Amino acid sequence: MNRGTLAVAVVSHEVVLVEAARSQSTQERIVDVFVFRHFGHRAFLADPSRPRTRIPAGDLLCVLPSADAARCPLTGMLELPKLAYGEYAECNKRHQNRVAHVWGAMPMRVSLR
Repeated sequence: MNRGTLAVAVVSHEVVLVEAARSQSTQERIVDVFVFRHFGHRAFLADPSRPRTRIPAGDLLCVLPSADAARCPLTGMLELPKLAYGEYAECNKRHQNRVAHVWGAMPMRVSLR
């Protein structure tokens, strides 16, 4: 990943948009990223609680194409093009379905007292 590359990743059990903070090789297991949380339709805000963080490379769900450049209407905000946002929405949906499947497979213990 080159510096500035956008990707979709899981950070703290939540699907978010991340931007590579520095160029990294494919062998690196830890990725330095800036985190952007979903704010509204195609808009993402920088996460003030952890503006720059390190995540395992395995937590990256997909890398967005660099041809679809994100706009920066305000400082700390990104607006994705329609195709890139569609990819984010698809990754988010797949992750939610995976979590729902895991929770649905767990045996529930109900105690009535």
